[in-house]
Amino acid sequence: MMKRILLLIVLLLYLAQFGHSVKLHTFTDLVYPSMFLVDNEYIYVFDHRSPGNKFYIYDRNDFKLVKALLRKAGKLF
Repeated sequence: MMKRILLLIVLLLYLAQFGHSVKLHTFTDLVYPSMFLVDNEYIYVFDHRSPGNKFYIYDRNDFKLVKALLRKAGKLF
């Protein structure tokens, strides 16, 4: 009986690790990112609630900000 309880606990601990996501990086410039695109070199993020509706470009390797662009009035990109 004790072996079954121990086996059940180990099994539950093993299965619990599959439900957790891993946080890689926090982008402090973003308020409410609404759209993003990832390619081989960069991460492109549009933040519609930031001042000026900024479009951010981050380096995919080290997650550093490459450029922050303002959105042109009336167009999305």
